[in-house]
Amino acid sequence: MIPAVCSICADYFESDQTCVSCPCGHVFHEHCLLQWLETSTTCPQCRRHTTSRKLIKLYFEVQPPEDGHLDAASLKNEVGTLEVDICRKKKEISDLIAENAHNSDRVVTLNKNNKKILKKLSDEQSTNEALKKQLDLMSYRMDEAKEAKRETKRLREKLKFLERFELVMSMNADVVDNMLREFGEGPKSARELATYCASLKREFENIKDSRKQLKEENSSLRKDLNQKTRVLEVKSKDLEAVQHSLVSLQDDVQSLEKEKKELRERYEMLQAALNSPMDGAMSSSLKQVFTPSNMTKRPRLSGPDGDDDDSILLAAPGDPQTPDLSLPSPSLETRNTCKDLGIRFVKTTSLAAKMKRPENMVSESAVWKNTLASSSLFNKRRALSGRNEGSLRKGYDGMGGHDRFSEVDPIIIRPNMKKVPRGVKRKPSGKPCTHALPTLDRFLPS
Repeated sequence: MIPAVCSICADYFESDQTCVSCPCGHVFHEHCLLQWLETSTTCPQCRRHTTSRKLIKLYFEVQPPEDGHLDAASLKNEVGTLEVDICRKKKEISDLIAENAHNSDRVVTLNKNNKKILKKLSDEQSTNEALKKQLDLMSYRMDEAKEAKRETKRLREKLKFLERFELVMSMNADVVDNMLREFGEGPKSARELATYCASLKREFENIKDSRKQLKEENSSLRKDLNQKTRVLEVKSKDLEAVQHSLVSLQDDVQSLEKEKKELRERYEMLQAALNSPMDGAMSSSLKQVFTPSNMTKRPRLSGPDGDDDDSILLAAPGDPQTPDLSLPSPSLETRNTCKDLGIRFVKTTSLAAKMKRPENMVSESAVWKNTLASSSLFNKRRALSGRNEGSLRKGYDGMGGHDRFSEVDPIIIRPNMKKVPRGVKRKPSGKPCTHALPTLDRFLPS
Protein backbone atom coordinates (compact mmCIF):
# COMPACT_ATOMS: atom_id res chain seq x y z
CA MET A 1 0.00 0.00 0.00
CA ILE A 2 1.17 3.50 -0.69
CA PRO A 3 2.78 5.31 2.23
CA ALA A 4 -0.10 7.75 2.82
CA VAL A 5 -0.89 9.26 6.23
CA CYS A 6 -4.19 10.15 7.82
CA SER A 7 -3.98 13.83 8.77
CA ILE A 8 -6.31 13.29 11.76
CA CYS A 9 -4.47 10.47 13.60
CA ALA A 10 -1.13 10.77 11.71
CA ASP A 11 -1.09 6.99 11.07
CA TYR A 12 -0.30 5.26 7.81
CA PHE A 13 -3.08 3.63 5.85
CA GLU A 14 -3.13 -0.13 6.06
CA SER A 15 -4.92 -2.74 3.98
CA ASP A 16 -7.00 -4.04 6.87
CA GLN A 17 -8.31 -0.58 7.78
CA THR A 18 -11.36 1.07 6.17
CA CYS A 19 -10.56 4.35 4.41
CA VAL A 20 -13.07 6.99 3.26
CA SER A 21 -12.78 10.02 1.03
CA CYS A 22 -14.49 13.40 1.26
CA PRO A 23 -16.10 15.01 -1.79
CA CYS A 24 -13.04 17.20 -2.00
CA GLY A 25 -10.87 14.10 -2.48
CA HIS A 26 -8.99 13.96 0.82
CA VAL A 27 -8.66 10.46 2.36
CA PHE A 28 -8.98 9.64 6.04
CA HIS A 29 -9.65 6.69 8.26
CA GLU A 30 -13.33 6.02 8.56
CA HIS A 31 -13.50 6.05 12.36
CA CYS A 32 -11.26 9.13 12.52
CA LEU A 33 -13.40 11.10 10.06
CA LEU A 34 -16.71 10.03 11.69
CA GLN A 35 -15.41 11.15 15.06
CA TRP A 36 -14.34 14.42 13.44
CA LEU A 37 -17.71 15.05 11.85
CA GLU A 38 -19.41 14.70 15.24
CA THR A 39 -17.91 18.03 16.21
CA SER A 40 -17.46 19.71 12.82
CA THR A 41 -19.06 19.46 9.30
CA THR A 42 -16.00 20.52 7.32
CA CYS A 43 -13.10 18.65 5.79
CA PRO A 44 -10.19 18.42 8.21
CA GLN A 45 -7.76 19.20 5.40
CA CYS A 46 -9.37 21.92 3.23
CA ARG A 47 -12.33 23.02 5.42
CA ARG A 48 -14.95 22.39 2.72
CA HIS A 49 -18.47 21.40 3.76
CA THR A 50 -18.80 17.65 4.23
CA THR A 51 -21.38 15.35 5.77
CA SER A 52 -21.38 11.66 6.63
CA ARG A 53 -23.71 10.93 3.73
CA LYS A 54 -21.25 12.34 1.20
CA LEU A 55 -18.38 10.12 2.28
CA ILE A 56 -16.99 7.63 -0.22
CA LYS A 57 -15.49 4.35 0.91
CA LEU A 58 -12.26 3.31 -0.76
CA TYR A 59 -11.16 -0.29 -1.29
CA PHE A 60 -7.56 -1.10 -2.16
CA GLU A 61 -6.28 -4.33 -3.60
CA VAL A 62 -2.98 -4.95 -1.89
CA GLN A 63 -0.79 -7.91 -2.67
CA PRO A 64 1.07 -9.46 0.28
CA PRO A 65 4.84 -9.08 0.17
CA GLU A 66 6.68 -11.88 -1.50
CA ASP A 67 9.46 -12.16 1.07
CA GLY A 68 6.97 -12.61 3.96
CA HIS A 69 7.98 -9.40 5.83
CA LEU A 70 5.39 -7.02 7.24
CA ASP A 71 4.62 -3.73 5.67
CA ALA A 72 6.64 -0.72 6.86
CA ALA A 73 3.50 1.40 7.26
CA SER A 74 1.87 -1.15 9.52
CA LEU A 75 5.05 -1.38 11.56
CA LYS A 76 5.18 2.39 11.91
CA ASN A 77 1.53 2.47 12.96
CA GLU A 78 2.17 -0.25 15.51
CA VAL A 79 5.22 1.63 16.82
CA GLY A 80 3.16 4.78 17.12
CA THR A 81 0.44 2.86 18.95
CA LEU A 82 3.00 1.41 21.32
CA GLU A 83 4.52 4.83 21.93
CA VAL A 84 1.07 6.17 22.74
CA ASP A 85 0.52 3.26 25.10
CA ILE A 86 3.90 3.93 26.70
CA CYS A 87 3.08 7.60 27.19
CA ARG A 88 -0.25 6.65 28.67
CA LYS A 89 1.41 4.14 31.00
CA LYS A 90 4.02 6.71 32.02
CA LYS A 91 1.30 9.16 32.84
CA GLU A 92 -0.53 6.50 34.81
CA ILE A 93 2.71 5.68 36.66
CA SER A 94 3.35 9.35 37.44
CA ASP A 95 -0.23 9.68 38.62
CA LEU A 96 0.17 6.58 40.79
CA ILE A 97 3.47 7.90 42.19
CA ALA A 98 1.85 11.22 43.04
CA GLU A 99 -1.08 9.40 44.58
CA ASN A 100 1.34 7.17 46.52
CA ALA A 101 3.24 10.20 47.81
CA HIS A 102 -0.04 11.82 48.77
CA ASN A 103 -1.11 8.64 50.52
CA SER A 104 2.29 8.41 52.28
CA ASP A 105 1.93 11.96 53.54
CA ARG A 106 -1.56 11.16 54.64
CA VAL A 107 -0.31 8.01 56.42
CA VAL A 108 2.40 10.04 58.19
CA THR A 109 -0.18 12.62 59.20
CA LEU A 110 -2.55 9.91 60.38
CA ASN A 111 0.27 8.25 62.35
CA LYS A 112 1.10 11.56 64.00
CA ASN A 113 -2.54 12.11 64.81
CA ASN A 114 -2.74 8.55 66.11
CA LYS A 115 0.29 9.11 68.35
CA LYS A 116 -1.20 12.36 69.61
CA ILE A 117 -4.50 10.65 70.31
CA LEU A 118 -2.74 7.75 72.07
CA LYS A 119 -0.68 10.18 74.11
CA LYS A 120 -3.76 12.15 74.97
CA LEU A 121 -5.51 8.91 75.89
CA SER A 122 -2.62 7.87 78.15
CA ASP A 123 -2.61 11.35 79.71
CA GLU A 124 -6.32 11.10 80.31
CA GLN A 125 -5.91 7.64 81.80
CA SER A 126 -3.09 8.82 84.07
CA THR A 127 -5.20 11.83 85.04
CA ASN A 128 -8.08 9.50 85.79
CA GLU A 129 -5.82 7.29 87.93
CA ALA A 130 -4.43 10.35 89.71
CA LEU A 131 -7.95 11.60 90.40
CA LYS A 132 -8.88 8.19 91.79
CA LYS A 133 -5.81 8.25 94.03
CA GLN A 134 -6.64 11.79 95.12
CA LEU A 135 -10.17 10.65 95.89
CA ASP A 136 -8.83 7.81 98.03
CA LEU A 137 -6.40 10.22 99.66
CA MET A 138 -9.13 12.70 100.40
CA SER A 139 -11.24 10.01 102.01
CA TYR A 140 -8.21 8.97 104.07
CA ARG A 141 -7.57 12.60 105.00
CA MET A 142 -11.17 12.99 106.08
CA ASP A 143 -10.74 10.01 108.41
CA GLU A 144 -7.50 11.52 109.68
CA ALA A 145 -9.23 14.87 110.22
CA LYS A 146 -11.90 13.21 112.33
CA GLU A 147 -9.21 11.43 114.33
CA ALA A 148 -7.27 14.69 114.63
CA LYS A 149 -10.31 16.45 116.04
CA ARG A 150 -10.63 13.81 118.74
CA GLU A 151 -6.87 14.03 119.42
CA THR A 152 -7.06 17.82 119.55
CA LYS A 153 -9.79 17.69 122.14
CA ARG A 154 -7.72 15.32 124.25
CA LEU A 155 -4.55 17.40 123.85
CA ARG A 156 -6.35 20.59 124.87
CA GLU A 157 -7.36 18.98 128.12
CA LYS A 158 -3.79 17.78 128.59
CA LEU A 159 -2.47 21.26 127.75
CA LYS A 160 -4.60 22.81 130.44
CA PHE A 161 -3.27 20.24 132.89
CA LEU A 162 0.33 20.95 131.85
CA GLU A 163 -0.17 24.70 132.16
CA ARG A 164 -1.38 24.25 135.72
CA PHE A 165 1.53 21.86 136.33
CA GLU A 166 3.98 24.47 134.99
CA LEU A 167 2.51 27.03 137.35
CA VAL A 168 3.02 24.63 140.23
CA MET A 169 6.67 23.99 139.21
CA SER A 170 7.66 27.56 138.39
CA MET A 171 5.58 29.99 140.45
CA ASN A 172 6.01 30.85 144.11
CA ALA A 173 4.13 29.27 147.01
CA ASP A 174 1.34 31.90 147.24
CA VAL A 175 0.30 31.44 143.61
CA VAL A 176 0.35 27.65 144.02
CA ASP A 177 -1.79 27.85 147.20
CA ASN A 178 -4.37 30.03 145.46
CA MET A 179 -4.53 27.62 142.53
CA LEU A 180 -4.91 24.57 144.78
CA ARG A 181 -7.79 26.22 146.68
CA GLU A 182 -9.70 26.49 143.40
CA PHE A 183 -9.74 22.72 142.94
CA GLY A 184 -12.93 20.91 143.89
CA GLU A 185 -13.37 17.68 145.75
CA GLY A 186 -13.96 15.37 142.82
CA PRO A 187 -11.80 12.37 141.93
CA LYS A 188 -10.29 14.24 138.99
CA SER A 189 -9.01 17.03 141.23
CA ALA A 190 -7.56 14.53 143.70
CA ARG A 191 -5.77 12.72 140.90
CA GLU A 192 -4.27 15.98 139.62
CA LEU A 193 -3.09 16.92 143.12
CA ALA A 194 -1.44 13.52 143.53
CA THR A 195 0.28 13.99 140.17
CA TYR A 196 1.57 17.41 141.23
CA CYS A 197 3.00 16.00 144.46
CA ALA A 198 4.70 13.09 142.72
CA SER A 199 6.21 15.42 140.11
CA LEU A 200 7.52 17.79 142.77
CA LYS A 201 9.14 14.89 144.62
CA ARG A 202 10.75 13.60 141.42
CA GLU A 203 12.03 17.07 140.50
CA PHE A 204 13.54 17.45 143.96
CA GLU A 205 15.41 14.14 143.60
CA ASN A 206 16.65 15.11 140.14
CA ILE A 207 17.99 18.41 141.46
CA LYS A 208 19.86 16.60 144.24
CA ASP A 209 21.41 14.15 141.76
CA SER A 210 22.42 16.91 139.37
CA ARG A 211 24.02 18.90 142.19
CA LYS A 212 26.05 15.88 143.26
CA GLN A 213 27.12 15.24 139.68
CA LEU A 214 28.19 18.87 139.25
CA LYS A 215 30.35 18.64 142.36
CA GLU A 216 32.08 15.53 141.01
CA GLU A 217 32.65 17.17 137.63
CA ASN A 218 34.07 20.25 139.33
CA SER A 219 36.57 18.20 141.33
CA SER A 220 37.63 16.19 138.26
CA LEU A 221 38.07 19.38 136.24
CA ARG A 222 40.25 20.87 138.98
CA LYS A 223 42.44 17.76 138.91
CA ASP A 224 42.69 17.94 135.12
CA LEU A 225 43.61 21.62 135.33
CA ASN A 226 46.44 20.94 137.76
CA GLN A 227 47.71 18.09 135.61
CA LYS A 228 47.57 20.21 132.44
CA THR A 229 49.43 22.99 134.23
CA ARG A 230 52.25 20.62 135.18
CA VAL A 231 52.38 19.23 131.64
CA LEU A 232 52.51 22.78 130.27
CA GLU A 233 55.48 23.62 132.49
CA VAL A 234 57.33 20.49 131.34
CA LYS A 235 56.58 21.25 127.68
CA SER A 236 57.76 24.84 128.13
CA LYS A 237 61.08 23.61 129.50
CA ASP A 238 61.40 21.13 126.65
CA LEU A 239 60.63 23.88 124.17
CA GLU A 240 63.37 26.09 125.61
CA ALA A 241 65.82 23.18 125.37
CA VAL A 242 64.86 22.54 121.76
CA GLN A 243 65.24 26.23 120.88
CA HIS A 244 68.67 26.26 122.50
CA SER A 245 69.64 23.13 120.53
CA LEU A 246 68.34 24.77 117.35
CA VAL A 247 70.56 27.81 117.92
CA SER A 248 73.55 25.52 118.45
CA LEU A 249 72.77 23.60 115.27
CA GLN A 250 72.51 26.84 113.30
CA ASP A 251 75.93 27.87 114.60
CA ASP A 252 77.30 24.47 113.56
CA VAL A 253 75.84 24.93 110.09
CA GLN A 254 77.50 28.34 109.75
CA SER A 255 80.84 26.90 110.89
CA LEU A 256 80.53 24.03 108.40
CA GLU A 257 79.73 26.46 105.58
CA LYS A 258 82.81 28.50 106.45
CA GLU A 259 84.92 25.35 106.55
CA LYS A 260 83.49 24.28 103.20
CA LYS A 261 84.45 27.64 101.72
CA GLU A 262 88.02 27.33 103.01
CA LEU A 263 88.33 23.77 101.67
CA ARG A 264 87.07 24.96 98.29
CA GLU A 265 89.76 27.66 98.22
CA ARG A 266 92.38 25.07 99.07
CA TYR A 267 91.08 22.78 96.34
CA GLU A 268 91.24 25.61 93.78
CA MET A 269 94.82 26.38 94.81
CA LEU A 270 95.79 22.70 94.44
CA GLN A 271 94.08 22.58 91.05
CA ALA A 272 96.00 25.68 89.98
CA ALA A 273 99.20 24.04 91.18
CA LEU A 274 98.41 20.96 89.11
CA ASN A 275 97.74 23.03 85.99
CA SER A 276 100.85 25.22 86.44
CA PRO A 277 103.84 24.53 84.08
CA MET A 278 106.22 23.10 86.69
CA ASP A 279 108.60 20.15 86.59
CA GLY A 280 110.32 17.97 89.04
CA ALA A 281 109.18 15.52 91.61
CA MET A 282 106.51 17.86 93.02
CA SER A 283 104.62 18.00 89.72
CA SER A 284 104.81 14.26 89.19
CA SER A 285 103.67 13.58 92.76
CA LEU A 286 100.70 15.91 92.47
CA LYS A 287 99.66 14.37 89.18
CA GLN A 288 100.08 10.89 90.59
CA VAL A 289 97.87 11.75 93.62
CA PHE A 290 95.08 13.40 91.62
CA THR A 291 95.06 11.01 88.62
CA PRO A 292 91.49 9.60 88.30
CA SER A 293 92.72 6.28 86.93
CA ASN A 294 94.69 5.55 90.08
CA MET A 295 91.89 6.65 92.39
CA THR A 296 89.05 4.81 90.71
CA LYS A 297 90.81 1.63 89.59
CA ARG A 298 89.40 -1.40 91.36
CA PRO A 299 91.92 -3.74 93.01
CA ARG A 300 92.37 -7.02 91.15
CA LEU A 301 94.74 -9.97 91.16
CA SER A 302 97.42 -9.52 88.49
CA GLY A 303 99.52 -12.07 86.70
CA PRO A 304 103.11 -12.87 87.50
CA ASP A 305 104.38 -10.81 84.55
CA GLY A 306 102.63 -7.65 85.72
CA ASP A 307 100.63 -7.14 82.51
CA ASP A 308 97.50 -5.04 82.31
CA ASP A 309 95.20 -7.93 81.50
CA ASP A 310 92.29 -7.87 83.94
CA SER A 311 91.10 -11.42 83.22
CA ILE A 312 93.17 -14.14 84.90
CA LEU A 313 92.48 -17.78 84.21
CA LEU A 314 92.50 -19.85 87.37
CA ALA A 315 92.45 -23.62 87.72
CA ALA A 316 89.46 -23.57 90.02
CA PRO A 317 86.33 -21.63 89.08
CA GLY A 318 85.59 -18.49 91.05
CA ASP A 319 85.82 -14.72 91.05
CA PRO A 320 89.45 -13.56 90.63
CA GLN A 321 88.59 -10.12 92.04
CA THR A 322 89.87 -9.31 95.47
CA PRO A 323 87.30 -8.23 98.09
CA ASP A 324 86.48 -4.53 98.38
CA LEU A 325 88.85 -2.63 100.63
CA SER A 326 87.59 -0.11 103.14
CA LEU A 327 88.23 3.39 101.82
CA PRO A 328 90.05 5.84 104.09
CA SER A 329 88.12 8.65 105.68
CA PRO A 330 88.26 12.14 104.11
CA SER A 331 90.35 13.41 107.05
CA LEU A 332 92.92 10.59 106.67
CA GLU A 333 93.06 11.06 102.89
CA THR A 334 93.72 14.79 103.32
CA ARG A 335 96.40 14.04 105.92
CA ASN A 336 98.18 11.59 103.54
CA THR A 337 98.02 14.10 100.67
CA CYS A 338 99.57 16.84 102.82
CA LYS A 339 102.25 14.38 103.95
CA ASP A 340 103.12 13.51 100.32
CA LEU A 341 103.29 17.20 99.39
CA GLY A 342 105.32 18.10 102.46
CA ILE A 343 102.63 20.46 103.76
CA ARG A 344 101.59 20.70 107.38
CA PHE A 345 98.15 19.22 108.04
CA VAL A 346 95.78 21.62 109.79
CA LYS A 347 92.83 19.98 111.54
CA THR A 348 89.41 21.66 111.16
CA THR A 349 86.58 21.53 113.64
CA SER A 350 82.78 22.03 113.43
CA LEU A 351 81.80 23.11 116.92
CA ALA A 352 79.10 25.64 117.80
CA ALA A 353 79.48 29.33 118.58
CA LYS A 354 81.06 28.58 121.98
CA MET A 355 83.85 26.66 120.23
CA LYS A 356 84.61 29.44 117.70
CA ARG A 357 88.20 30.48 117.11
CA PRO A 358 89.45 33.78 118.50
CA GLU A 359 89.77 36.69 116.15
CA ASN A 360 93.57 36.95 116.57
CA MET A 361 94.09 33.38 115.25
CA VAL A 362 95.63 33.17 111.80
CA SER A 363 93.16 31.65 109.30
CA GLU A 364 93.90 28.34 107.68
CA SER A 365 93.70 29.86 104.22
CA ALA A 366 96.52 32.28 105.11
CA VAL A 367 98.64 29.40 106.43
CA TRP A 368 97.95 27.46 103.26
CA LYS A 369 98.92 30.41 101.06
CA ASN A 370 102.15 30.99 103.00
CA THR A 371 102.99 27.29 102.77
CA LEU A 372 102.48 27.21 99.03
CA ALA A 373 104.40 30.47 98.61
CA SER A 374 107.40 29.05 100.47
CA SER A 375 107.37 25.81 98.48
CA SER A 376 109.03 25.23 95.16
CA LEU A 377 105.80 24.70 93.26
CA PHE A 378 105.82 28.13 91.65
CA ASN A 379 109.58 28.41 91.02
CA LYS A 380 110.96 28.62 87.50
CA ARG A 381 111.83 25.43 85.71
CA ARG A 382 115.38 24.22 86.05
CA ALA A 383 117.49 22.78 83.32
CA LEU A 384 117.12 19.04 83.02
CA SER A 385 120.00 17.05 84.42
CA GLY A 386 120.60 13.44 85.13
CA ARG A 387 120.85 14.20 88.85
CA ASN A 388 117.46 15.88 89.33
CA GLU A 389 115.51 14.04 86.65
CA GLY A 390 113.13 11.34 87.91
CA SER A 391 113.10 7.90 86.40
CA LEU A 392 109.82 6.52 85.00
CA ARG A 393 109.10 3.07 86.40
CA LYS A 394 106.25 0.59 86.46
CA GLY A 395 105.23 -1.20 89.62
CA TYR A 396 102.54 -2.07 92.13
CA ASP A 397 100.33 0.95 92.94
CA GLY A 398 99.02 -0.32 96.29
CA MET A 399 95.42 -0.73 95.02
CA GLY A 400 95.67 -4.24 93.60
CA GLY A 401 97.07 -3.21 90.21
CA HIS A 402 100.13 -1.78 88.43
CA ASP A 403 100.82 1.73 87.17
CA ARG A 404 103.68 3.87 85.85
CA PHE A 405 105.18 6.42 88.21
CA SER A 406 108.29 8.61 88.41
CA GLU A 407 110.82 7.94 91.13
CA VAL A 408 112.66 11.12 92.12
CA ASP A 409 115.10 12.20 94.75
CA PRO A 410 113.28 12.79 98.04
CA ILE A 411 115.27 16.02 98.51
CA ILE A 412 113.47 17.61 95.54
CA ILE A 413 109.91 17.17 96.83
CA ARG A 414 110.77 18.55 100.24
CA PRO A 415 109.67 22.23 100.21
CA ASN A 416 111.13 24.92 102.40
CA MET A 417 108.70 25.24 105.23
CA LYS A 418 108.26 28.37 107.27
CA LYS A 419 107.15 28.18 110.80
CA VAL A 420 103.70 29.56 111.18
CA PRO A 421 102.59 30.67 114.65
CA ARG A 422 99.88 28.42 115.89
CA GLY A 423 96.67 29.94 117.10
CA VAL A 424 95.74 29.58 120.70
CA LYS A 425 92.74 27.34 121.08
CA ARG A 426 90.48 28.00 123.99
CA LYS A 427 88.72 25.24 125.75
CA PRO A 428 84.97 25.64 125.92
CA SER A 429 83.91 26.95 129.27
CA GLY A 430 81.28 24.89 131.01
CA LYS A 431 79.59 21.79 129.74
CA PRO A 432 77.86 21.68 126.37
CA CYS A 433 74.12 21.67 126.15
CA THR A 434 73.00 18.19 127.10
CA HIS A 435 69.30 18.80 127.42
CA ALA A 436 67.27 15.85 126.27
CA LEU A 437 65.15 16.46 123.23
CA PRO A 438 61.38 16.50 123.83
CA THR A 439 59.45 13.28 123.29
CA LEU A 440 55.78 12.42 122.84
CA ASP A 441 55.57 10.19 125.91
CA ARG A 442 53.75 12.77 128.01
CA PHE A 443 52.08 14.65 125.21
CA LEU A 444 48.66 13.02 125.68
CA PRO A 445 46.95 13.53 129.03
CA SER A 446 46.58 10.45 131.20
